[in-house]
Formats: sequence, C-alpha cells, structure tokens
Amino acid sequence: MNTISVDLTSDSYQIYVGDCLLSQTGKLIHSCTSGSKIIVITHSDLQDLYGAKLLASLETAGYSVTTATVPAGEHAKSFELYQKLINTLAENHFTREDIVIALGGGVIGDLAGFVAATYMRGCSLIHIPTSLLAMIDSSIGGKTAINLPFGKNLVGAFYNPRAVIVDLELLNSIPVSLLQDSCGELIKYGVLSGRELFNKIALARNPMQVIDEAYRKELIQACIEIKKSTIETDFKETGLRKLLNLGHTLGHAVETLSNFELGHGSCVAAGTVMMAKACAKLNLCSYEDAESIAKLTQSYALPTSTLFDVEELYNAALYDKKSHADSIDVALIYGIGDVRIKRKSFAELKQLIELAKED
Repeated sequence: MNTISVDLTSDSYQIYVGDCLLSQTGKLIHSCTSGSKIIVITHSDLQDLYGAKLLASLETAGYSVTTATVPAGEHAKSFELYQKLINTLAENHFTREDIVIALGGGVIGDLAGFVAATYMRGCSLIHIPTSLLAMIDSSIGGKTAINLPFGKNLVGAFYNPRAVIVDLELLNSIPVSLLQDSCGELIKYGVLSGRELFNKIALARNPMQVIDEAYRKELIQACIEIKKSTIETDFKETGLRKLLNLGHTLGHAVETLSNFELGHGSCVAAGTVMMAKACAKLNLCSYEDAESIAKLTQSYALPTSTLFDVEELYNAALYDKKSHADSIDVALIYGIGDVRIKRKSFAELKQLIELAKED
C-alpha cells in the first residue's frame, strides 16, 4: 500500500493506494476518525459486489453500520435523494463525529460528499472510489454537489474527506464501458501534464483490458499526484485548479444536453478534443497536437465531437460555474503540457464553439 498525503492548511488527509484495501477499511477509518456510526452510501450493484466484505471490515473495527442505496447515474444527484439521506442520518442519531462513506464513482462521491458537508455543518467523510474516474479525479479535492434542472453541480460545497481509499482490485469488476468512459479524464491529465504521461497513456491502451493492467497503478498514482499538487496550491479553484476543468466547459454542456445519458468521461473527452480543434484554428496550438489528442481519444473508443449544435452548446455552457457576469474562464490548449486559463467574453465563447463544430 502506498500513502499519498494531501497537505492543506487545514483538513489534510491521506490517500491510500493498493490492492485488497477493502478488507482494511475499518482499521484505516479508525486511524483518522472518532465516530462510532457509519452510513455507507452506494448503489445496489456495488452493494452486491462489495457490501459484505466492507461490512465485515467495519463491524470488526467496532462500527455500527447503516447502508443506504441510491439509483445509479447523474439523476441520483437530486434534492429529493439528498433530503432522504439527510433524514436517514437524523433518524439514526448520527453526530458530527460519525462517518459517511461514499462507496462508488463520481456521482456517489458528489452526493455523499454533499450530505457529509451539510449534515450538522459537516461530519466525517471517507471516499472509497470504485471507478477509475473517481480514483484519479472526483474523490480528491473536496468538491461535492448535486444538480439542478439548469445544469450539473450547481449546488455544492468544498468539503474534504478524512481519507480516500483507492483499492485497485475494484477496477477488475466494473463494466468495461464504465472503465472506458473514465479514460476521458485520464486523457485530460495527459494533455495537462505533457508528453511523458500522454505517451504512457497511449502505450497503456489494451483493447481487451481498456488500460493494460501493467500500467494501471502507475497512471493512477501519476494523476493523483497532479491533482494533489494542484489542490494544495489552489484548493478553492481561484486560479491554478481551473486548469483541471480542461474539456469541462463543453463537456458539461454536452452532458446536460444529453440529460445525463452520456458518461461524464466521454463528455470530457469530446470537450477536450473539440477545444483542441478550436485552439488549433486560432493558432494557439499546432494542428499536430490537436490531431494527437483526437487520435489518442479515438484509440480509447471515446467520442471526439457531439451532434448538439452551436446554439445548444452555447446556451448550456452559460450555466458553467466558471462564468462571470459577461464572461467565462476557459481552459485553452496551447500544446500538450501547455494549458492556460483565459477569460473570454460570451461572444468569444460562441466563436470557440463555432470553430470546434466546423468541419
């Protein structure tokens, strides 16, 4: 097991990365919390796969455990389910010292995280990510949220976990389609980091395993280190952290317009490639780099564009959390390993979308 420390002014925490960590969860949680009650928030498929092993570990450590299952998919991030979960905590007399475990991917992490952030103004939170996307991105950095009809993650809070437990073995039992979708965020990290990581992601492609198992731990830890160093510098996303939103301005627009039928990673992949295409046309990055990003995305069988038109994308993008009164902060690609945040007027945003959609 490797331990990666996220060092913040307050609320520092550990990320544990290794195999067979689920059976050690009770001990790991006991080392960083003081509560006696735990609620595990997950969905039914994950409960069937991992619930018994997790429960055994928690009960062996002396915890009283409640399990709450929610539907899979973005629609679970609703006020109705949030309120139901908050009520469950109150009905079971949870205190601020007690613990919420998010056992799942990005959706479960966002929802359970927001529950933990707001119940009694904050109780202990543990992330056990089950998807690649959650392991390398959404479980790290303290972002929690639920959705509104207008867009994704419009209600939320920054709230750090007490620990993140990354059990690599969990990747072996998730659907191939979900692992493939998560690679949209993996490629984003490659574009942000530079040629070394970008080329390793290309080498790791394995049609049978999506990502070759020989590369998984190395790539996951590389992405975690990038996310860690970024949030240590800019936790509240006032500057540097905005770079992690590469592909998300258009990606979130596509995701919202699809009524969340398309996976988050796939939407980020499409948003990244489309932004690279627009940046090449503006002579910000080379056509060669834009083509490299598109080819890597295609090699992972991820989308590189969308059928939604310019007006639809533009109107959806206006609800992006990085928008201001008459402008928006956009992650622009100047090269692989050279991504910069630029404030663009809404007219300039529309031009970017038009360029991204042009043949």
